[in-house]
Amino acid sequence: MAPRHRRSDGACRPYPRDHDSCGRTHPSQNRSLLRRRHPFGGDRGTSNVSAILAVDTSRFATSLAVTRAGSPPTVFAPQGPRVHPPKDEIFLVVQALLERSGCALADLDALAVCVGPGSFTGLRIGLAMTKTFAMVGRLPLYALDAVSLEARRVARILGTDLPPRFCVVVPGYGSVTFSGLFTAAEGKLELEGDIRWHGDPEELAASIPEGLTRFVSSESPLDLENAVPVVFTEPSALELARHAGERLEAAVDVPLNRIQPLYLKPFGVGRKARRPEDFRS
Repeated sequence: MAPRHRRSDGACRPYPRDHDSCGRTHPSQNRSLLRRRHPFGGDRGTSNVSAILAVDTSRFATSLAVTRAGSPPTVFAPQGPRVHPPKDEIFLVVQALLERSGCALADLDALAVCVGPGSFTGLRIGLAMTKTFAMVGRLPLYALDAVSLEARRVARILGTDLPPRFCVVVPGYGSVTFSGLFTAAEGKLELEGDIRWHGDPEELAASIPEGLTRFVSSESPLDLENAVPVVFTEPSALELARHAGERLEAAVDVPLNRIQPLYLKPFGVGRKARRPEDFRS
């Protein structure tokens, strides 16, 4: 058994009250994300209702959600072209999100994270945070790549209008895009081959079979020829939470060391971005 590490007071140290990105003031008695029951999240209560924390930091805007069966989801999904809480404040954002949902880390049944491709710094932060929570809380962590996540969102929006074979395009930094070909049958999506990295629109166009429908988010900054824009009505973290719920129900067990960021950018391509959120893997 791995050694159990705990602080002298048996809980994680609190964050300063004057750095809350959700606009909330933390009461002085609030000690941590963990309630004082067990440093590893034991004694989660007798409720059989699944509670999931989903984290998507792969995009230009961070998307977080806490879902509980039978209750409205609690989300952090700011609007804007590039909206990320500072890397040293994201734990505060999660803390406020859990408080608003009425959950503590010890109440969660599973965690979900997007592994990219996407923001280099964002992926590292999201994975480090969710892996830490998974280890401390002894929780299952379920990962999904950004392109498959987008395909699920497209399928949910289109429903029966979804073509049996289609392409999903996810914007990256500058002219970079990521794409994947999918087939839809009997309510399931299957990725054909690998997710691809494209340095420019011409490279993207050349990789997609002629006549195949290509979907892209209506919020994409790119004007892609022959692409069908899709207006998403909910943040990506909610679809990520649904994926985790399905895996949890199926009792899928994924070792933490197998969950790694998905980096697709060829070595030595392009220049270093000026800001972390500008660098797309």
